[in-house]
Amino acid sequence: MRQKFSFTKFFVLGVLVFSLSACSEISSDKNLADAKSEEANQQEETFVVQLLVKSDEEEKNYKGTVTKGESVIDLMQKIQDQGDMKFFKKDSSIGSFVEEINGVQNSVVDNKFWMFYINGESSSVGVSGYEVQKGDLIEWRFEDVSGYKE
Repeated sequence: MRQKFSFTKFFVLGVLVFSLSACSEISSDKNLADAKSEEANQQEETFVVQLLVKSDEEEKNYKGTVTKGESVIDLMQKIQDQGDMKFFKKDSSIGSFVEEINGVQNSVVDNKFWMFYINGESSSVGVSGYEVQKGDLIEWRFEDVSGYKE
């Protein structure tokens, strides 16, 4: 009788341990699924960003919708695809370089180039390297750069 009781105890204990570990795995899988869902929501967050283009001839204000993680060049491409703006860029191993916006080209002769600003500050990051943030004001100014120093 004593052996039968021990065996029953052992069997019940084994079932209990198995059940608890199964619950733990289910909970772990649920936490992993929740984390993946949260990450997907963050990656798909979209917002509207203002893009201002200032040249000697005109000042134009644009708005474009971007997804979190997209760059300024992505924003510009979306605005261009809507037919609102036209720009040309040159791609290189270090990123994109904007050469022309709305028919106004960079000019080595006049020493005037398109300069990129984020929230009123000259950017220290390239146009393809800066990830647009919610609330950003992106500006392109056609400026004489003869006074700039390296």
